[in-house]
Amino acid sequence: MEDINRMSLSRFVLCSCLLVLLMGCGGESSSTISGKISHKGKDLNSGTILFQAASGEVESTQIQSDGTYTVSGLPKGSAKISVNVLPAPMPGPGGVMTAEPGTFEANPVQIPKKYDNVAKSGLTVELAGGAQTHDIVLE
Repeated sequence: MEDINRMSLSRFVLCSCLLVLLMGCGGESSSTISGKISHKGKDLNSGTILFQAASGEVESTQIQSDGTYTVSGLPKGSAKISVNVLPAPMPGPGGVMTAEPGTFEANPVQIPKKYDNVAKSGLTVELAGGAQTHDIVLE
């Protein structure tokens, strides 16, 4: 009977160790990143920010009118960033703004075109897992 209890305890310890190994010991594997984006001292008031993880996974979100953003679900590791701001929509006939789909700001803060491509923007971040803040100052 004592041998059976030892075997059960040994199996329990072994299973517990395996479970810990499977769960990992590096903390959270998913990242949530938030921050504020500005260009020449002005907070961006519209646009989209995109993160491309080294694994190829992509997440994006709208930039809020105060320049803030939050993106969740990215894996830990390095990520490239792009920022895209659409120009203000053109007035339609009679000077009336058209009802185009999407989010537009009447006077968007314009940024250099290079930032709208992850391969050319030069913007990167190291995602540590869990929540972190990353403010971006565009030149």
